[in-house]
Amino acid sequence: CSHSNELSPNDPDWFFHKAAAIVRQIYITKSKTLGVGSIRSLLGKKHRRGRLPSVTSRGSGKIIRDIVLQLKKNGYVENYASTDGATLGLLVTKSGRSELDKIASRVLKK
Repeated sequence: CSHSNELSPNDPDWFFHKAAAIVRQIYITKSKTLGVGSIRSLLGKKHRRGRLPSVTSRGSGKIIRDIVLQLKKNGYVENYASTDGATLGLLVTKSGRSELDKIASRVLKK
């Protein structure tokens, strides 16, 4: 979901797939500076501009912020605060990590 898309999503569960991709990126990336801007770059894609050269486009920030807010509400993700109190990025909580591991083991068994 960004201005680089040529068509709207036709999958009715696209929001859940995007949320799974975002929480997976936060889980895999051990960087404590991963925020919405970094996720936008990770989920971006090639923007085709007709006869002009293609450029890289960033993902939609509104959708990512909404998903991160819902993940924070459910207790899967939290803000990482440094020792001086500045918020640097996103981390998966202990309960979120255990829930994601349970889901991954169920998928692996199938």
